[in-house]
This record gives sequence, C-alpha cells and structure tokens, in this order.
Amino acid sequence: MRLFTISILLWGALGNHAARAEARVPVGESAHYQLDRARARSSILLRSGTMDLSIDSFDSETGEQGAFRGRVAYAVTVRLIGSRSGSEGFELPFEFLQPDFIEHLRTVKDISINDDFKVRHLGQFDVTNKDGGHYQRCDKVKIYDIAAVNHIQRFLLPLLAAQKGNRLDPGDDIQDVEVILHLSTEVPGVGAAKIDVSGRARGLALKAGFDYTR
Repeated sequence: MRLFTISILLWGALGNHAARAEARVPVGESAHYQLDRARARSSILLRSGTMDLSIDSFDSETGEQGAFRGRVAYAVTVRLIGSRSGSEGFELPFEFLQPDFIEHLRTVKDISINDDFKVRHLGQFDVTNKDGGHYQRCDKVKIYDIAAVNHIQRFLLPLLAAQKGNRLDPGDDIQDVEVILHLSTEVPGVGAAKIDVSGRARGLALKAGFDYTR
C-alpha cells in the first residue's frame, strides 16, 4: 500500500514527464558497503570501514518534482584515533534516481541540480568489487560544487585529525569535496556499485572508497 501511495505522489510530481520512463521508487531499499583500502581510493590512515545507505521516504513538496530522503551510517577505524562512527541524513532530487536522467546526462555530460550540486558524466566502465561482484557498463558520475557539504565534511574530519596528529583547529575546513559514483541498475538504494568521497584541507588529501557488498 505504501509503494502504491508513493507511486501516485510521483505521478503527480512528474506531470508530463511521467510518460517518458517508468518512475523508479527505491523507498525502503538499502545497500551495505565495505571500505577498499587500496591507496588509489582511500587514505593510508584508514584501517577499516563500513557504510550503510538507505532511501527512507519521498517528499513530494521538496523541489520541482519532489525528493527522496535517506540516511548514510558509517563506521571507520582510523590510525592514531581509533573508531569513529556517525549517521547523516541526505536528500536527493527525484530526477537524479530516474533512468531518463542518466540517459540525458550521457549526452549533455554536465547537469546542475537545483543549484544544490553539479553532476558530470565520466563514461561507462565495467567494475569488480571486493566481494567478487561484477557490474557491467556502470555510469561513472562525479558530484561536485556541492552546496550543503557539512555532512560530507563530518565524514572526512577524522581523517584530517589523524593526519594532523589527532587534533583539529577552529580554522580547519575541508574544501573541494567531491563524490564519485559508479551507478548500476543491479544495486539497490542510490544504485552505486562504488562510492568514493574526497576533499582537501590545508594541503592534505582526504579520501575514502567503498564497494557495495551483496
């Protein structure tokens, strides 16, 4: 019954766009991720980590077409600091998770989403994850110029503290925050087979890469 109600709300939010493609409604879906410690993807100070990402609800009143609300919960172990965990809420515009959005992005390459962030298409790639899962022709996209980066900054702050000798100063601020996703229709939730988060602070590079685990 819940899915039917959400579908009706989406139909109204889509208006004339609804006929273009069947709406994807990932409410109630979640995905589990494991840290990839490879130096190319994660800071050397990260010893282990997990991430759980869920899509919890749909708000038809947010933005032009509504937005999905979700939560990311993470737990990492950082050298010199120990274990750190947290949970952050997020919103994704409805159109970002729709098939016709990705099809359009492949053509135009860059799209600005409601002045909240920008998305760039970087090509399509086959990827293999740490658990052996193989995903063909993933759309690799970069999310950048993110307006509300506080939740991502909080995720990266333990890495910054560790690289500074387990201390943070009032002026410490993480810049150039980016998220790279390898999107696949085989993955629930946001649909990311791989998630890479990065930023810079005081000349230090901070990064963490996660693989979807079935």
